[in-house]
Amino acid sequence: MKKRLVLFISLLLVAFVPLKVFAAGFSLSSTNITMYPGETKTITINTSGAVGRLNISASGGAITASPGSVFIQNPGNSASLTIKGNSVGTGNVTVSASGSFANFETEEIISQSLTVYVNVIAKPDPTPSTPSTPSNNNNNNNNNSNNNNNKQEEKKSSDSTLKSLNVEGYNLVRVDDNNYTLSVRNEISSININAAANDLKAKVEGTGLYELVEGENPITITVTAENGSKNVINIVITRELKEEKEIIPVNPEKKETPKKDTKKKINITLKDYLLFGSLLLNVLLIVAIILINIKYRALKEASKNMVYDSKDLPFGFLNENGK
Repeated sequence: MKKRLVLFISLLLVAFVPLKVFAAGFSLSSTNITMYPGETKTITINTSGAVGRLNISASGGAITASPGSVFIQNPGNSASLTIKGNSVGTGNVTVSASGSFANFETEEIISQSLTVYVNVIAKPDPTPSTPSTPSNNNNNNNNNSNNNNNKQEEKKSSDSTLKSLNVEGYNLVRVDDNNYTLSVRNEISSININAAANDLKAKVEGTGLYELVEGENPITITVTAENGSKNVINIVITRELKEEKEIIPVNPEKKETPKKDTKKKINITLKDYLLFGSLLLNVLLIVAIILINIKYRALKEASKNMVYDSKDLPFGFLNENGK
């Protein structure tokens, strides 16, 4: 009876407790990293049911992160984030959804931000060498160390394959496992390449933003496994040449410019002649009047002198004729 009651209560709880619904968004393969200066580590950004752009930023001078952003083209795709230790200290790498990161099915904008906490520590000093021992002991030690090294190498992963490889906004054409091609229009001046390794301990190099020149642009993606083995993937991006319109030179006919006549022509009409004659006649008339006036004044003065001379003669004075 008690067992049946417990079973009934359990069924009720299962019926009325809501199921957990996994919301669309993204997650990080690791949120805490310890590394040495000069060392790089790769973190995988996994997405679920969402597409769009994720922004990446690093704070603190001890670390740098690349690329600055990734674009998730298809829901469920992943991207890689590379963190490099610059100096001893701490830093944070923040991955945040931009305004274009949304739920693939509902197109609802997703607001999410995750942080990777990084601690960069100094490399430990190498262990001092042990004093020399007899040759037999040296051989034994060497054999033991070789065996230990071999065991450690066996433990390291040799997986250098890629989990994902894409160019933002474009579909790569696969030639084989290590060769891909892509053609873009001449208007496209840059592309962004994303890649993620299958093994989280493998390192991917060559991703990020590339500026394109006209023609072929060879790009190399290198995946280095944990044990040091490398896998090289070649991508050839071909940017179309710019169309140049043929310009046909036009040779215009040479036209001779008419020579300008520097001599000025003076056109004198009858009216001009009459006006000039009238002006000349007036001048002559004025000159004649002036001359007549001068002559008249001279005669008048002369006649006055003659009268005055006759009055001054003494009484009874006679001239030569006796008058």
